[in-house]
Amino acid sequence: MDFKIIEVYASSGHLVVTAEHYNANGSLWFVEHYTWQGREGLKQKRATNALGQLLLDNGTVAPTEVRRGPPDELAAFLPPGRNWLRQPAPHMVDDSILSVIRAIHKQRLASGWPQGKVDTLQTFKSASTDHAGVTVLLAKFRSLIGRAE
Repeated sequence: MDFKIIEVYASSGHLVVTAEHYNANGSLWFVEHYTWQGREGLKQKRATNALGQLLLDNGTVAPTEVRRGPPDELAAFLPPGRNWLRQPAPHMVDDSILSVIRAIHKQRLASGWPQGKVDTLQTFKSASTDHAGVTVLLAKFRSLIGRAE
């Protein structure tokens, strides 16, 4: 096991994920806080149909136009007065968090990161969108507590 997520919480409009990282023998190596702005919880992916075509807010397929390249490509566009249909969940997924933790673990392993280091959580500047979105992120990612890889 390389790491285990021990806490997921909000601080000043930011999502904080605390992970313990382990040595190859299973002993504790270091503890790290990973942070994301709460506004990430308000971002949603554009919805598509089964063919991968982007959808408009009324459920119809978005019109397309040829964008001259090279290479030329067919691209969907948003007509005046329309919005994109959005997926209901935030754009972030579990791997948005786990991939960052995995990458840091590998970087620290390669650099010879000191044993027993615990980082200090900083104070964040935040906007109203961070405070609004962090509750969405908490609801989605609290299930990561106890996740070990």
